[in-house]
Amino acid sequence: ISMVFCLPIALANIYFRDDLSRADYYFVNLKTIGRPVADFLHDILTAFNSGADLSPLTLIISSMTLAISGFILYRKFSTEKNIIWSIPFLFISCNPFALQGLSYKYDSISIAASVLFAIIPFALNIKGKLFSFLFSVLFFFLAIGSYQASINIIISTTCFVLVTQILSERSYREMCSYIIRKIIELVFSFI
Repeated sequence: ISMVFCLPIALANIYFRDDLSRADYYFVNLKTIGRPVADFLHDILTAFNSGADLSPLTLIISSMTLAISGFILYRKFSTEKNIIWSIPFLFISCNPFALQGLSYKYDSISIAASVLFAIIPFALNIKGKLFSFLFSVLFFFLAIGSYQASINIIISTTCFVLVTQILSERSYREMCSYIIRKIIELVFSFI
């Protein structure tokens, strides 16, 4: 479904604003705007050929990454494993507000990867407080280093987890502890 949702972007094959200068000058250089992980992802994908335009491959990978992100959340938080319960999580990959981000030929992978990086710490149950803390800090750093706006995904997912804790009647103390832990992890990911 995610691939069908992105099909019009692939068929249009237009360069978006930022793509024009990157295609003309044949470089990406996102680390100068605080996105070193995005540069690294692009370098790995293009075999260090910085200005290479790999579209529509970038759109396909981005679409698949967002679909995987939605599937991870579905597996973690869905109370029933059926098609009806998957619909809310489909919004991650079939989000009309994400179309602009997917339209970027050079940035779509880092935007989609930042969503995945932001979601992974919430979806996995890591044993040990220190290891869990370091794991979350690492993935929050990767998310923010890929695309700074992904901090909103981290905040939204934290709120979503809090709602599930309220519904499962967790104690006020547990919820406050969870919020404080996520704030500290987020702060450390900026360091």
